[in-house]
Amino acid sequence: MQNVAYPAYTLHGYTAELKDILSGHTKPSESQVPRYYRHLMKDIRSWLMIGPLKPIEANDLARYCLCSNKHPLLDVLRSTRTANMLVYKEETTPCR
Repeated sequence: MQNVAYPAYTLHGYTAELKDILSGHTKPSESQVPRYYRHLMKDIRSWLMIGPLKPIEANDLARYCLCSNKHPLLDVLRSTRTANMLVYKEETTPCR
């Protein structure tokens, strides 16, 4: 991928289909949880179950916007270190 937001960094975007939302006493099986989160299973109350990760082409990242405030994803990435964000792909017009 090419550099899309920072000259010193290469950004990699991934998308995945949301398969299910588990909450309350319903939990995924241990094999569905990454090893580094298993010790937290008793404390986590909600789970987003996703399908396989698929890469997003670098030039497509400019078309993604945050669901919460409709800001362009690349602008937000310049000012935050948030690892996960809910975004949508704007098909025809810029974000906002």
